[in-house]
Amino acid sequence: MVIEIRKAVPEDAEILTNIARRTFLHDNELKPASASPEGPPGHDSIEAQRQWIESCLYYKALYKGQIVGGGMAWMENPEIFHIDGMYVDPDFQGLGIGSALVAHILKSHAPGKKWVLETPSFSARNHHFYEKFGFIRTKEIPNDLGWSDIYYEKIIL
Repeated sequence: MVIEIRKAVPEDAEILTNIARRTFLHDNELKPASASPEGPPGHDSIEAQRQWIESCLYYKALYKGQIVGGGMAWMENPEIFHIDGMYVDPDFQGLGIGSALVAHILKSHAPGKKWVLETPSFSARNHHFYEKFGFIRTKEIPNDLGWSDIYYEKIIL
């Protein structure tokens, strides 16, 4: 199989951190000129990645056996799950890896649940990506980083 999705393990933290750092640095090309160049909190910290691997439903995406991305889900309560921190190395985007990752997460944890996520306003490709999975835009809230956060949700029956 070319694309595989597996649970991340603590030993993956360093490589996942490097890929996340590279991916979110690449996102700076999309941000408004006056926006903060920072990525999501913790994305560039090996220790934060390790803690998420140990405490969340954290998955790694592999392409031809190589780790090329990751993402996590976490439970707010028994009825609401969050998708968070999704990323695919820029060199491997457009190959269906992100789609495989989201599909796996939803299929593995979804029945009868509400899923929520947020993504930045400057990333139209993210909006289209989540909308093709049936996520509905619910609100937009300006932040102090120079863009707005777009919130989505989906109920899986």
